Amino acid sequence: MKNLVLIIGLLLGSVMFSYAQTSVSGTVTDAETGEGIPGVNIKVEGTVKGTITDPSGNFSMMVNTPPPFNLVFSYVGYTSETASVSGPETGLNISLSEETNLGKTVVVSASRVEESVMESPVTVEKLDLIAIQQSTAPSFYDQLNHVKGVNSTQASMTFNSINTRGFATQANVRFVQLIDGVDNAAPLLNFPAGNIVGISELDVESVELVPGAASALYGPNAFNGILMMNSKSPFEYQGLSATAKIGFNSSNAQGTDGPFESNAYGTEPYYEAAIRYAKSFANDRLAFKVNFSYMESQDWRANEYNTQRETVSTFGNPNNVMPGDPNFDGVNLYGDETEIPFDLGLFGAPFNTLSDENRIIRFNRTGFTEEMLADNFDASSIKGDAALHWRINDQLELSYAYRYGTGDGVYQGAQRYALRNFVYQSHKLELKGNNFFVRAYTTGTDAGDSYNLDALGAFINERIHPSVITANSGIPTFNPLDPTTQGWAPTYAAVYGQTLATLQPGIFAGQTPTAVNAATAHAAARSFANGISLVPGVSLNDINSPAFQNFIEQVRSDKFKRNPPNGPGGSFVDDSKLYHAEFNYNFRDLVDFIEIQVGGNFRRYDLFSDNTVFNEVNENGENERITIDEFGGYIQLMKRLVEDRLKITASLRYDKNENFDGQVTPRISAVFTAGADRQHNIRASFQTGFRNPDTQAQFIFFPSSAGTLLGSTEANAGPYGIHNGGAFTHPTGDPRRQPINIPYVQPERLTAFEIGYKGIINDNFLIDFNVYRNAYQDFIAGQTVYAANAVTGLPTGDVAPDDAFRPSVNSDVDITSIGVGVGLTYNLPSNFVLSGTYNYADFDADLEEGSTFEVGFNTPNNRFTLGLANREVFENFGFAINYRWQEEFRWESSFAHGTIPAYGVLDAQVNYKVPDIKTVFKIGATNLLQEEFRTNAGGSWIGSMYYISVTFDQFLRR
Repeated sequence: MKNLVLIIGLLLGSVMFSYAQTSVSGTVTDAETGEGIPGVNIKVEGTVKGTITDPSGNFSMMVNTPPPFNLVFSYVGYTSETASVSGPETGLNISLSEETNLGKTVVVSASRVEESVMESPVTVEKLDLIAIQQSTAPSFYDQLNHVKGVNSTQASMTFNSINTRGFATQANVRFVQLIDGVDNAAPLLNFPAGNIVGISELDVESVELVPGAASALYGPNAFNGILMMNSKSPFEYQGLSATAKIGFNSSNAQGTDGPFESNAYGTEPYYEAAIRYAKSFANDRLAFKVNFSYMESQDWRANEYNTQRETVSTFGNPNNVMPGDPNFDGVNLYGDETEIPFDLGLFGAPFNTLSDENRIIRFNRTGFTEEMLADNFDASSIKGDAALHWRINDQLELSYAYRYGTGDGVYQGAQRYALRNFVYQSHKLELKGNNFFVRAYTTGTDAGDSYNLDALGAFINERIHPSVITANSGIPTFNPLDPTTQGWAPTYAAVYGQTLATLQPGIFAGQTPTAVNAATAHAAARSFANGISLVPGVSLNDINSPAFQNFIEQVRSDKFKRNPPNGPGGSFVDDSKLYHAEFNYNFRDLVDFIEIQVGGNFRRYDLFSDNTVFNEVNENGENERITIDEFGGYIQLMKRLVEDRLKITASLRYDKNENFDGQVTPRISAVFTAGADRQHNIRASFQTGFRNPDTQAQFIFFPSSAGTLLGSTEANAGPYGIHNGGAFTHPTGDPRRQPINIPYVQPERLTAFEIGYKGIINDNFLIDFNVYRNAYQDFIAGQTVYAANAVTGLPTGDVAPDDAFRPSVNSDVDITSIGVGVGLTYNLPSNFVLSGTYNYADFDADLEEGSTFEVGFNTPNNRFTLGLANREVFENFGFAINYRWQEEFRWESSFAHGTIPAYGVLDAQVNYKVPDIKTVFKIGATNLLQEEFRTNAGGSWIGSMYYISVTFDQFLRR
């Protein structure tokens, strides 16, 4: 009994000891004005415990950690201070001094541990709260355009893709984007959807960008860079904040039916609003936050209708290909991608006597403009999230977060997609301490009412009048033209032949048709064939009729790769999910002579498109979900030498995807710090990266204008017979035609060397310089090939010789890229800050002459930015102005090829703070020079935007 009492007493004592608390209170003031500073973050060093100052700068907290302990006081734009507490403390007074952030930034993305950005082992860029508040762009995400090393590709107002170090696309599968550690890539498509369903600007604390290989710590896809968006903690950023923004965007492309047909700008209203509320309670042990934001406008237009898709240039008509020519395929015309070769000799005498040159004709179906096919041009984004945080004790914090987003916009990959009511959701549960975290999350997407514009145009044509009616196996009769037995192609060919024979009978005597006669015959053939319809009341010659518009809506809503009852349509299904769990542990509390970190993750892709995008038909003819499992683990060692002047970091990671061999990715880096104030830092690194073929590259089956997009794992592509010697580089009749041996797709790998310098001169001038060289092995890209053999009995349809496919292919040639980055920041007198960046990038690929492999570097060689800002020119008034320029470059993709002209963009904003009502007013504008530009071939024309915003923050400093 005595023993039991003793045990109970010990337990009660331990409980009482664990809840022994120290009371600390005081005030944090501005060292210059003496005013209290609201919202200062106060943290017990080495724990998760903390609080903030109230609107008057006062604070009070109960600390469970036994004294003595240190309190760290921090606030963006001020020096940090540390106070030692040895017992209960009241009336603690702390003064913080304003400072510039020149070299004072702390980052975590480079090494998964807090470190000075000056001593980061690799290049890191960061937008902190001040940079976000001073942004000249309408959103913090668009402000990334002014960050060193960033080359953005903008498909629409809501879909902006961030690229670094070349190989830019609008579907950047070589780049990872995290929101509070959650991968916000769409599981089905494997690339980030910009910030259309991302994070509210009111809730952004910081944004960190690591350009270049990051696979050693972050695994697959962190191949060319990683972007980390960090939200505000509800413990550290409390209270109510709200913003409203109103303005308009303007563009020539919005005001016309084609690019720049008049000088009158079209204007569309722009609205944005957001609200955030966070609160802690229960002695700062529980906290929650909620966010909601809304944006609405009309999107930028893509209306390059007068240019051939394969040779895009700045307007004009290269290769003398004009709209109306029989083989015209307009950039933003959809449905005209289908090219049809036809042998007039099938009609018998006298056409079978024509020369080969005159007998074989080629023509394309009729295309539809984007304005004709789009149901609307809405650009919208609705985002909401909620989080609950529980500080279990001073060492542990448990949190749950839910995020929801939906929106409208345009995405451009191999084809153009109208995103309509696209939905993204995520759930995250995380336990973290001062030296570890364990995190699990799931994300899911729903395509909503989204549809494919290219497919929509093609299927409108086919459903009105099929190109070839396969039921008619005989040679088409010349006359009469029976639309129930003759497809659009033989009808077109018959009228062409008849008209040309009438205009120029000499063709049967060996004459070559004159250009005028051929054009007249083609025009007559197209008009006649377009006038025949198997859909009552609908004609391709009357596309503006209500009946035709209703028909477009029907085809738009029907699912892709469906047949009964109406045939295939333009929409698709996405009911896909991602499951991910990971951990990281730092042994710094157990080992003091070297810092050791270990971590690992498991991920499952759970994909389902109901056979509209992927090939999901099983052996029983049913559509089943596709799952892909992968896992990885890493260890990182960091050691400081030479009196803490030399920091050496080495890491090693292993990853395994169930469809591919395991991958090992090492990284080693060194940073040498010099100067009395540690103001000069030289860094060098050897890094490796790898990328598993994305989910599309593994399992897609999607007929497109460039050929059927085919995922190139053996499980998916094997039945089609085009791999391992079953294909040709060009179609029959092309003199460049060669057999090609395509292995099944494998991971691509990267080796990178980088050196850099970051230093501060005379306390006012920061220089950040880096140079890198990347070498790629087994680089993955798309390549159009043509089937060598027929394959029958496939659930997706038979394969005929010369059918075009576009598999994902590993290049067998060496591809290298080099680059230089320079960032300069100079603090001028009176709070003015002058900044600038310069980037050079180029690549080399040892491709054989005539190769159809598309590298798709898609990055200008030279680009630069300039900026001038002042947070407080005079009391409460600030401004910022930014200019960015890039030279012309070549764009290559399966959607379109072409030269993107050089352009320069000038953005500016002025702001005025009214402390009495805790509100900031801002007036801003983008592209003040009003020079329309595109970032990619076939993309939208980007115009100008003008806006006024009002932002309220309960903890705004006076």
